[in-house]
Amino acid sequence: AFPLLDQTIGECLRDKAERFGSRPALIWRDRDGALRQFTYAQLLDIAERVASWLLERAQKGDRIAIWSRNSAEWVVVEHACALSGTVV
Repeated sequence: AFPLLDQTIGECLRDKAERFGSRPALIWRDRDGALRQFTYAQLLDIAERVASWLLERAQKGDRIAIWSRNSAEWVVVEHACALSGTVV
């Protein structure tokens, strides 16, 4: 038995960015095969900017569809939805 988290995904990202800001949060290969990464601080920053963009176009509780291959952008939008209160 594992205890459940007592925070949202958005709160969890903020906590990790505060505690481990310079550590890698997401690592992937781009189309050219180069290794890329976002630190927790970078992931939070871009997710907050996308969350703000979403809230200019949607309201909390609105559903957001993602039509994409697995990608870093997908992860950003998922976190942005959590931060904005929209639903993936």
